[in-house]
Amino acid sequence: MNHPQSPAPSMTDGLLKSLQQVATKYGAVHFDNQITSLQGNLAQDLAAIEHGVASIAEFAASTAAGGPAAYLLTKGGKRLRPFLVMLASHCGSGVSPASTQLALSVELVHNATLLHDDVVDLGDARRGAPTARAVYGNAASIFAGDWLLLEALRCIHNTGMPHVMETMLDVVQEMIDAEVKQLAQRGRGVVDLVTYFDVISGKTAALFGWATMAGAIGGGLEDTAESFKRFGHHLGIAFQIVDDLLDVQGDPSKIGKDTFADLSEGKMTLPTILAAHSDDEAAAVFSALCSGTLDVCSSDVRERIAECFRRSESIPRAKTIAEQHIDYAVAALSAVPDSSAKRLLVAVARATVHRNS
Repeated sequence: MNHPQSPAPSMTDGLLKSLQQVATKYGAVHFDNQITSLQGNLAQDLAAIEHGVASIAEFAASTAAGGPAAYLLTKGGKRLRPFLVMLASHCGSGVSPASTQLALSVELVHNATLLHDDVVDLGDARRGAPTARAVYGNAASIFAGDWLLLEALRCIHNTGMPHVMETMLDVVQEMIDAEVKQLAQRGRGVVDLVTYFDVISGKTAALFGWATMAGAIGGGLEDTAESFKRFGHHLGIAFQIVDDLLDVQGDPSKIGKDTFADLSEGKMTLPTILAAHSDDEAAAVFSALCSGTLDVCSSDVRERIAECFRRSESIPRAKTIAEQHIDYAVAALSAVPDSSAKRLLVAVARATVHRNS
């Protein structure tokens, strides 16, 4: 894949600048130096990913099944998962052509799951725009998600790394199992924490773990690939918890959807589970919300929800759990030699719990 000469604005100016602002605000004082030391390489790497995504979007638009995929891919996104692949590779010998293919594949898998999720959840908004299913319909979105998944597997196949392909197949299985488990719990009231963490481990953390593991292998770090996988797994857990927090207290203009979307879909998240387990009244409120007998859009109901959160302190408790998983992630890299790339990985992880979108 030929690298463009300049970084794409949505990658370098978006992802790096956002992480830089958050990290600086919350005390990651060496973030600027770490960015600077890798700036040239990262700009080229990230531009290559953006170019690859754009090429696949263009190709998708020309196929019978790919229209909704092209639509979603052109709506942007954080590109955090491919960024993690690149950083993990830089912890070793650097980004190889295989690393670029692996980074592209993880972004395609992620977008495939979004197309499917929006059908399952009957979602209407994604990335500040109507969802693909709202534009193209449910069936077309499902086929487009399948199409993206196939393209992702082709990217991995192109690397000639059969073990990495096998691990991605395992991840896809984990994601399916987690989605089925979450669907079985939907609308059935308060769930337990074990079930919650089982679901987010499969839905979110498994793909994060694969991204950092695959990046390490692409950079020649096979011996420490499992350490990178653990790092990514715990980062993914924290990332999902922050998503849960944004769902109940985020700015809709920044998160790209209405708040309390999960509750309106009958899904319990960490702050709601912690609140529901704190007392019987909160349990009754959240059970009624999940079953649809209370309207989450009602101002009176939202006041009751806010009171449940205040009484249980579930929001700061959930953030503390996210921060603990970041600590676990950083500890997983203890055997990895120090480098600017490793320090930047740690800074990215620390910044994750403070993001607002």
